Amino acid sequence: MDTPDLKSNFSRTPEQSMESQLARFNTVPEEIRLVVNTHLHVDHCGGNGFLPNARFLAQKSELEYARNPLPVHRPAYDVDLSHMDLELLEGDTEIAEGVRTITTPGHSPGSQAVLIDTDKGLYVIAGDTITHYLSMDVPEGAPFWPGPLYVGLKEYYESLDRLRALGGTILPGHDPLVLRQTAYP
Repeated sequence: MDTPDLKSNFSRTPEQSMESQLARFNTVPEEIRLVVNTHLHVDHCGGNGFLPNARFLAQKSELEYARNPLPVHRPAYDVDLSHMDLELLEGDTEIAEGVRTITTPGHSPGSQAVLIDTDKGLYVIAGDTITHYLSMDVPEGAPFWPGPLYVGLKEYYESLDRLRALGGTILPGHDPLVLRQTAYP
């Protein structure tokens, strides 16, 4: 039986590299100055090392857990954070005019969403609090199990409610439909 390793499932073509994607917007990695990490799982911050001049924002509670996760969560936090110029946030934070983070624990202790006010309305980068559009509209009483990479189901559902109540356009963290648009306002 063929059992591919994890890296083969996340392989990408040269066109999908960070450098190639930034080049589409006439940008190089050295020009990126600020990154808000929704959480510190390897699939969300493993590429931070490619941004040598960036400052990275994450919740303090997320870093604390990343340093000593439960055994079931250790593979998700298998990332070197030592190279990161990491600024720790404690709770909801205004980053700049029209850009703020709100805490959305549940997927991880320090999950956060990024809220961006635009002239076309509020946009919410949900990270893994909402991984796919389908996970936003689970009918009442329907069986739904978000999976083993959630540290607190009660907090997760409260965070879902918090994001839904915002009334903005939610961009899930892993839904390929998000990529149908090249850019959002």
